[in-house]
Amino acid sequence: MRLSPFLLLCLCLGMPKVAWPITADNEHAQGTTAPSLYGKSNQPGHILHEAIAYALPDGGNEIIIGGLVDTVLGKDIIPLSNRDAGYLLDHAWLVTEFLSDMMKYNNLKETVVSLSAYINPHQVATMAGLLYPDHARDIIDGFIRTRKLNILQVHTLLLNVGVSPDALVEPSTLIKNPSPIAQLSNEGPSQAVHQQTHGDVSTAALNN
Repeated sequence: MRLSPFLLLCLCLGMPKVAWPITADNEHAQGTTAPSLYGKSNQPGHILHEAIAYALPDGGNEIIIGGLVDTVLGKDIIPLSNRDAGYLLDHAWLVTEFLSDMMKYNNLKETVVSLSAYINPHQVATMAGLLYPDHARDIIDGFIRTRKLNILQVHTLLLNVGVSPDALVEPSTLIKNPSPIAQLSNEGPSQAVHQQTHGDVSTAALNN
């Protein structure tokens, strides 16, 4: 029988089980996923969040969380490409900051807002897209609140890390306009700005 990534983490880290409060956002995002942490259970961010929550039922400081992040990333069991896994390893400090806020808020929008207040928003968007690619709408909504990036910049950064175009628009919008790429062109600056953003901002975020 094939073990799930989370069960493998339990075996690696010896984690006790802990309950987690349900919020409206994470209940909507995860559906029937248990335990009640934010996001779908197959998301890299959810796997990391779950491991930390089970290992630290009473919470922990960033040094402890950082040690767990390094341990989990070192197990090579998170469903990521070699490039994306390498980015997380190279930016373990940002993964630690991200997961520390997810432990605090259990909410992707709030985490995006919080981190963007003191970390480069391009890096925050890139990390959010890698950790929670299926929850792009919450990432976008978080940046709408921060006003740190415009919608087209967020779209470009998310597409650059492999987020599906379908995840960038609401289902009702997708039904009215079957082409997500066409929808993107109507939600931001001109095509010239798109080209500039795609050529500079997204590449810079991955290389920072």
